[in-house]
Amino acid sequence: MNLQTNIGQRALVTGGSGVLGRHLASALLNQGIAVRILDLSLPPQELQGIEFVQGDLTDADTAMNVCRECSVVFHLAGRMPQALLSEEGFRKVNVDGTRNVAEGCVRHAVPMMVFASTIEIYGPQTAFPISEDAPKYFTGIYSRNKWECEQMLLEYRRRNGLRVAMLRMPMILGPGFYHEKAMMEMMRRVRRGRPLPLPGGRDLPFVAVAASDAADAFLLATARKDADGEAFNIAATRAEPTRELFSKFIQAIGSTSVIIPVPRWILSPLISVGVKLKRPIPFLHTPAELLPFALTGGDYDISKARNILGYDPKKDCLSSLVETYNWLLKQNLL
Repeated sequence: MNLQTNIGQRALVTGGSGVLGRHLASALLNQGIAVRILDLSLPPQELQGIEFVQGDLTDADTAMNVCRECSVVFHLAGRMPQALLSEEGFRKVNVDGTRNVAEGCVRHAVPMMVFASTIEIYGPQTAFPISEDAPKYFTGIYSRNKWECEQMLLEYRRRNGLRVAMLRMPMILGPGFYHEKAMMEMMRRVRRGRPLPLPGGRDLPFVAVAASDAADAFLLATARKDADGEAFNIAATRAEPTRELFSKFIQAIGSTSVIIPVPRWILSPLISVGVKLKRPIPFLHTPAELLPFALTGGDYDISKARNILGYDPKKDCLSSLVETYNWLLKQNLL
């Protein structure tokens, strides 16, 4: 996709080796923009011509110096709930690491920073679709970290004139997917034709975003002056009923799996125990702070991103699931 951007000659992508980072780096290269990646992991081989810096956000010198001579920083790196760190461990990477990068932007006169936030800051609620102004019901340290980072970046904007935009995303799907064990296990079960347990009762909404669509949103945020200081929900065009969606997925890949609805009266106390003990439920493989979403699902209003950024997602949830499955299968990860 050829997007008009306002990036300049060099962009930094922290976390550029991840599922979103590799798509964003590729999109930048296609625009003729030099790309520097900061990550602990090596970038995929298909990213030719990038400058790779292997380093840690918590190393202040590295995180600041890597911003040198960049005209925009896309800050994607962080640790998700699946990392199962202590609260101090999460905060050191997610909050202190973000501060290091923002300081690097100020020190090296980088005019803009686009930050990868999360829809998890809204917590489990059902007044769908959820807009950017909805109440914030944090379920754990990760969502609180992301909200704190958003507020911190707005303070950098006020004090230092750093232009910032915050993009709040649900699960990001596509080639490079690796981080969500629950989704990986679901795909393994479906590949083998095993029963697939899903929340029963009301068919809850499920929404994700394709990495390629999310990458487009990050590029668009650099081109729209009205994006400065704003947060945006970035997701697929619409949420889909979970059981209906996964039934279509099973059919699309030719599996013989059958969906087994798990009654709410069973699921709800299990989730309560998991949250209290801060442990995943075995068959869900989901971090404790994300468990409450199994009782509500999620649907997020993207009209603000459409109107201000010109965001126009191309892939729906089903096509993103199939694309992810096929990539994982090709990589022998299922």
